[in-house]
Amino acid sequence: YAGSQMQEGNILAGLVSMDPTGNTDPKIVKQSIIRLTLHEVGHTLGLNHNFKASYLHDPISIHDSEITQKMGVTASVMEYPAVNLAPLGIKQGDYYDVVTGAYDNWAIEFGYRSNLTTEEREKILFRSDEPELIFGNDADDMRSPGKGIDPRAMTNDLTNDPITYAEQRIELVNQTFEDLPTKLKAKSWEEFENAYKTLFRESGRSLQTASRYIGGVYVNRSTPNQNSELVPFEPVPDEIQRRAMRVLSDHAFSPSAFPVSQEVLTIIQKERRGFDFGGEHEDPQIHRDILKIQSSVLAHLLNGWTLDRIADSSFYGNTYSTLEMVTDLTNAIFLEDINSSVSTVRQNLQTLYVRRLLKLIDDKPPYQMTTAAAYSSLKNIEKIAKKRSQDPETQAHREFLLWLITFALDQGK
Repeated sequence: YAGSQMQEGNILAGLVSMDPTGNTDPKIVKQSIIRLTLHEVGHTLGLNHNFKASYLHDPISIHDSEITQKMGVTASVMEYPAVNLAPLGIKQGDYYDVVTGAYDNWAIEFGYRSNLTTEEREKILFRSDEPELIFGNDADDMRSPGKGIDPRAMTNDLTNDPITYAEQRIELVNQTFEDLPTKLKAKSWEEFENAYKTLFRESGRSLQTASRYIGGVYVNRSTPNQNSELVPFEPVPDEIQRRAMRVLSDHAFSPSAFPVSQEVLTIIQKERRGFDFGGEHEDPQIHRDILKIQSSVLAHLLNGWTLDRIADSSFYGNTYSTLEMVTDLTNAIFLEDINSSVSTVRQNLQTLYVRRLLKLIDDKPPYQMTTAAAYSSLKNIEKIAKKRSQDPETQAHREFLLWLITFALDQGK
């Protein structure tokens, strides 16, 4: 799996680093081979995955090769990090780890240093609350909607500010989309199709990373006798949760999200040989591709575990309430085009969202706050749906939303 992830990263890095002649940075493949070897040897030595190890550098120092050549891009080669691509306007540094990280060295010392006394072993273990030794494995990661609670334990992320890094990655992907028709020196149209899929996948991963901070809880594992300053559970600060929501609003839900040009869509053609399109559609499925990403983000934000955790964590520090989160989400999906025509992409999103809210009420979630927040947003959407539009498609769309809400809330099944 690590090799597959790295291959996807290499393809993305190749697209981004491509010069006007079509050449890519040879350092990509070299560093990826070194990194993959380090990862798999780590497994043979008994090391677990560590999906918090990407939480090492800030978004500036991670692109400084003088730092990453000594410390690594992450704190452990057992991570599944995003390939490290410099954002627009920044010089490219290391793409991957080429040295073992602080966590790897610490774990190997504990496992393989001979003749440790009980006191020495305890001294090594008691270092577990040091920032560069942070740890979370497959049982902790949040790669699937609703799974896990600590957003630092995430695959395909980087830096100790993953939200900023994710937004920079999306901006880089959008620029690469714009340059794609002239930048990619392809011998077949399918190369553009593959590039399109790679770039879209990366946008989705970046948005998923940001979404995990909403309703997230940092998990710190230590023992009472370590006298650590870290408490076991710490809600993600509300300003970070709200910033994550702003990134989602701008890059997942707004009318300007997913800027793919007409030119790109007319050239992403798969190669065809005989009857090899059985069960497929040959034309670009742009609406489906966008909705798939949006649906994945909503699947996490409106997951029962996420919503319950937002409410539960309010007892120990969280101030970003269920109602505020759902209201922010509703505003992101509906307000920007309230007085204009609604694009077909937004029509799909708004309909999906209304159905998800109705399902929250129909499923009778255990916490009243979720039902109340969903109902409040549906009543606000109902007001928007009653607004008349001069655009026939928008008017038809709003009439359908109004029917969905009225039928569910007033008439029942």
